[in-house]
Amino acid sequence: MAQTRPQLLVSVIETLIAALGNKDKEAFTRLFSPEAILRDPFGIREYQGLEGLQQYWDDTFKIWFYYDMRLNSYYMGGENRVAVRWAASGTALNN
Repeated sequence: MAQTRPQLLVSVIETLIAALGNKDKEAFTRLFSPEAILRDPFGIREYQGLEGLQQYWDDTFKIWFYYDMRLNSYYMGGENRVAVRWAASGTALNN
């Protein structure tokens, strides 16, 4: 049976969080279209396209010795929206 749109959104989010938690750059990048735009959660920078996503990954994980991310809960806001509650913890490298 095919997934509904909300099920697909949740599946993508679960895959995204797993990729981040496992430091799986390829799995992370595969989730986006070649025209993707990612805005840094801290508003520092905007990353465009697949090369930009790979740069975001490199910029983010060059500072982490240990990193863990997990999905706590989510709320569906209709067919095309989902709000996610997640938690992350990590140990930064001492550069």
